[in-house]
Amino acid sequence: MDRELDWTTRALLHKAGETSTFVRQDVDAAMGHMVRGCTHTRIMKALLEGGMRHRNVAVRECAARHLETLVESMGAARLLCYKKEVVDSFMTAIYRMKQDASQEVRCCGQQILAILTSHPDFQKKIKSHVLQKV
Repeated sequence: MDRELDWTTRALLHKAGETSTFVRQDVDAAMGHMVRGCTHTRIMKALLEGGMRHRNVAVRECAARHLETLVESMGAARLLCYKKEVVDSFMTAIYRMKQDASQEVRCCGQQILAILTSHPDFQKKIKSHVLQKV
């Protein structure tokens, strides 16, 4: 499934923007299975690229919910140990989530941030992240 993950995620997120409730429920179930069964970095990348910059609110909400689920299953320690580029793109996405027009997306961003701040090395990682950008 990992090889087809980018294409599948884009297609499912596109379907998440439809008004039909049962289609969105099926998309949500399929995305949940993908989050639990695929490589964490690949599904994170696919959700960030395919969902967090989408114009449709329902698509951003779906991507945000599944990113929150992913972070809960991974844990803060594992996420903060990834390469600098992965952490950079993820922190940028959280920043965007916190400023989103949708309350559900903002709430998911807040929950993800709460998970990350519970890690004792979070402050050190963020300081090094910010200092490297300057």
